Amino acid sequence: MNCPKVDKLSQYVDNLLTVQEHDQIHAHVKSCDDCIRVVEAFQEEQRFLKETLQTPTLPDDFASIVLDKIEPYEQKIVRRKSKPWKRILLSAAGIVLVLGLTAALNPQEATDKLTIKFDLVELNGVKGNWKLEVPVDLIENKKLTKTIPLSDAKKSAHGVVVNMKEVQFAPSSNDLSYETSFTNEEQALVKEKIQKFEEKFGEEKVNTSTSYGTAIQYHIENEEKKTIYYRNNSLLEEKGEHYSLRMLSGAGEDMEQLGQVAWNESYIPQKVNNKLTFVLDGVFKTVPSDFSITIKPKELKKHPVSFEYEGNFITINKATMQSEFSLRKSLIPVEKETIFQIEMKGGKEALSSEFGTWILVDEKGNAYPTNQSGSILNEKDKNDRYKLNLNLKTYDLEEIPEELTLHLLSVTRYYEVKDKWQVPLY
Repeated sequence: MNCPKVDKLSQYVDNLLTVQEHDQIHAHVKSCDDCIRVVEAFQEEQRFLKETLQTPTLPDDFASIVLDKIEPYEQKIVRRKSKPWKRILLSAAGIVLVLGLTAALNPQEATDKLTIKFDLVELNGVKGNWKLEVPVDLIENKKLTKTIPLSDAKKSAHGVVVNMKEVQFAPSSNDLSYETSFTNEEQALVKEKIQKFEEKFGEEKVNTSTSYGTAIQYHIENEEKKTIYYRNNSLLEEKGEHYSLRMLSGAGEDMEQLGQVAWNESYIPQKVNNKLTFVLDGVFKTVPSDFSITIKPKELKKHPVSFEYEGNFITINKATMQSEFSLRKSLIPVEKETIFQIEMKGGKEALSSEFGTWILVDEKGNAYPTNQSGSILNEKDKNDRYKLNLNLKTYDLEEIPEELTLHLLSVTRYYEVKDKWQVPLY
């Protein structure tokens, strides 16, 4: 597959991609030294920013000071299909980030007190001239961060285990740490199906192109049952895209066990520290799929192929050979490579499954891994479905085959938790 663009790798590290895009890039990164280096650089940057934002070096009334200054500018919803959080000025989120960077400019200088000066010329798209000075007492502020362990909070639903770790309240951010994983039974089932794929298509092609995992959807509410934070990974009934409310950053790191992921998500601190409660809304599983469909690429222009799969209504309407400049093989001179691309269009129902990785098999039995790209529009078709565009690319085919079978190796499904699980964060 082609190396993703730097912006995509940044979004991958910040966990701002769809589950489907995340899985594809994750599979590619594991086998590409160049992309691994880029990802590691972004991860190091993220760790630096996170440590800076979490360091209790801000005054006790910092959040109130900043929020009072920007009161005319309402906090916005951070949509996952927009740019990474660290490149957005979203009222308080932007100011907190600026503070974290400013405070870390001279880490070697020992000082007990400092003053951080803000000189903003644009805020949330509005041009102006805002000046703000915030005094910081570095000694006193070591007492301000509160960490609450959540070691006894564990929930199993639809084959997914949610294990809460801790919540941390600091002047610069509120952080939630937790892990998700398959249950033992679900993990055994997934491993069994993966083994069948490896026997059928080849272990290397399956392992380098496919990722299986878990995630959750939740919200955090205050004592008045008002939602303060929202972490959303699926298509809602009223929204055609993924979004998170008041999130600064979010990242998931694969752990040793198949499907086990360690999550850490940071949110904008609130002016008033209410007693907050975590509420689990649903769980996600990226698991093996048994769906496949056969096409004749040269006949698609006259005879498109349509199919329906778990709320996705798709038409395969084009398959072509293309040439693109490649940065995978050489930098100077830049070479061209041939790409076989399959184009799909259709509609997607809210909360329907998301396609993961596909593999192509020609009439001779040769298997070809693919790279998937596409978009889900916040726009509906005549059937009240969100419009969907998908492209499958492979770099190993030299000519268009007479017949191809598309095998879907992974699919991400969402399961709503009817009995809402609640965990006090105090």
